[in-house]
Amino acid sequence: MQSTVSSKPTFKYTINAMSESEIPEIVDFFNEVIALEPWDDTTSVAEFTEWYRNPMNRETNYLARLQGEGNTTSRVIGTMSFAPHENGMGWGWFTVHPDYRLGGVGTDLYNKL
Repeated sequence: MQSTVSSKPTFKYTINAMSESEIPEIVDFFNEVIALEPWDDTTSVAEFTEWYRNPMNRETNYLARLQGEGNTTSRVIGTMSFAPHENGMGWGWFTVHPDYRLGGVGTDLYNKL
């Protein structure tokens, strides 16, 4: 069933490049989304860290986080990963938590490319 959204949700968020110290939060985010919408296998901190540190990994990663009072940031609500290729093309993927979709998060992550 398709529904029409007449206005964007009102929540604030920030988008920043991911750091290795955020891997446990990202793994929790992915596993939560996968539990809600089974589209992939879950992952562990060890598996994600291994890929993140792998010399073959040329991905750029960004995180969207809710913005709270006093401009503090909290939980991860979206991610974007992009790997450019030498031929000018590339591949990437986006994940936005179902509770925060249709609010511009995916668009803003895409615009980081």
